[in-house]
Amino acid sequence: MLNGHNYHSSITLFERLGVLAHGFRQDQVADAAVNLVINAIVQAHRTQADAERAWDLLMHGAKQHLIIDCYDGTGGAKKTYPYYQLVRAP
Repeated sequence: MLNGHNYHSSITLFERLGVLAHGFRQDQVADAAVNLVINAIVQAHRTQADAERAWDLLMHGAKQHLIIDCYDGTGGAKKTYPYYQLVRAP
């Protein structure tokens, strides 16, 4: 959870996107996800400067999420992850 808003809605959407992503390669899922984020930011912000600030804030939160939630203190991947959707290559 990156921004703390609408937690249950975010989980529901994440689960639905996970179902739709099933069978696609990891790089295809990541590309589609980034394009969704870009589209959402462009729609929400009128100027490039505002969009860039929104992107930077989102990426900062994503990096913190990656470090705190996905890896342990030794740098190894944690065994549990709060979002359980897996991307499987076909």
